[in-house]
Amino acid sequence: MPSSLDIFKSIKSAWKRRPDPTAASTIQQIAKMAVGTGTAQNAALAGRVMADHRGRLALALFFVPGMYLALALCAGLILAVAGGLSWLLGSLFEYLATPGARVRIPMKGVLGYVLIMVGCAIGLWQIVRAGFLSVRRIRVHTLALPICQQDAPDLFRLLGQIGARLECRQPESVVIELGTSFFVTEAEVHTVAGHVRGQTLCLSGPLLRLLTVSELTAVLVHELSHFTGADTFYSRRFYPVYRGASEAIAGLRRVADADGEAAAAMSVGLWVPLLVLERYLAVFRRLESRIGRARELRADSIAPLVTSPQAVASSLTKAIAAVPLFRSATAWFSEQARSGHLPINLSAVFADGVARSVGLKLDPKMDNGVTHPTDSHPCLEDRLRAIGVAAVEVDSQPAHVAADLVPCLEAVERRLTKFLGEVLSASPAQSSSG
Repeated sequence: MPSSLDIFKSIKSAWKRRPDPTAASTIQQIAKMAVGTGTAQNAALAGRVMADHRGRLALALFFVPGMYLALALCAGLILAVAGGLSWLLGSLFEYLATPGARVRIPMKGVLGYVLIMVGCAIGLWQIVRAGFLSVRRIRVHTLALPICQQDAPDLFRLLGQIGARLECRQPESVVIELGTSFFVTEAEVHTVAGHVRGQTLCLSGPLLRLLTVSELTAVLVHELSHFTGADTFYSRRFYPVYRGASEAIAGLRRVADADGEAAAAMSVGLWVPLLVLERYLAVFRRLESRIGRARELRADSIAPLVTSPQAVASSLTKAIAAVPLFRSATAWFSEQARSGHLPINLSAVFADGVARSVGLKLDPKMDNGVTHPTDSHPCLEDRLRAIGVAAVEVDSQPAHVAADLVPCLEAVERRLTKFLGEVLSASPAQSSSG
């Protein structure tokens, strides 16, 4: 009888063969094998892979090309409005040039025509800009510093063990963030020390002070499993299209919603294209949200196969419960920075605050608060239910923390804290967000 990890490896191998027309049937066979083991978790994992495969296939075949077609259609509609009005005005001038014509064009009519043309020009610019944005490389900006294997040999050894277990590639770069995010991305990541490219793993410095090694392992398995399903590739492929269309809609909406007679005239040629883009993007957003949810639940289901459901549940709970606490610590830090009293290490302040509190607790039905530069996450309640664990009490003061695996953590956090303090001191009117 195949083990849980064997089933996962088979699923991953089938995913690697996704261009093969038989890939879908292969995944279906894996699902049957998972059901045959009598393990509901394995069957659910295979089902999520199947749903993920179908959703991505639909997204690749229809929605991304369709978005380009929608942008082209909107440009055509704007040009049609501009051309139609120009033809009518030209015909009117031609009529006025005939002997005996007694009709005069009011000045407001000419001004209205000019304003409509200006609105159409703005609309075309927004459409063209959306096209450029949809092919431009994603850039992720984070308050972080890259580290290398010499800085944290135990951490990189753990990453190597997880990678070998999952049979996936290692991240090309690892960065430590002065924030509460764990994520992987193939976008260009801009840090305090410059930018890194390729597959990048971002670790939360503050949360390394709260997580146990077992909990960190669960987080790393979750994140590296995104590499096994080409999740980061799809985010890099689809997010620019989504971003471009969203910004085009925002630009058109600013013109259409402006007050005044002049703005009303400028928006004449934009309402139909705006309606087309908004409706199409709404459909795209719903599908992408379902696929993003499936990606995260798939990664959550893989983590217990390598660690344990309890470790996954406690790591998720800590990561989510820490968000408002770190936000409060950042607000306090901002006040200190403006008054000239800078703490040495914001993460240490945060960890000390957690230790003094009654512990990390969270209502599973609350918004999860997890942030990611390009993707969304399901709520905690759904994620815990997916791995078969109820809400758990977590130890906010473990004897051995994951920070022990990163000897350079204190130096990294102090440097980032100093950088953040300098930025806040230079911009006293700017508020900080955690």
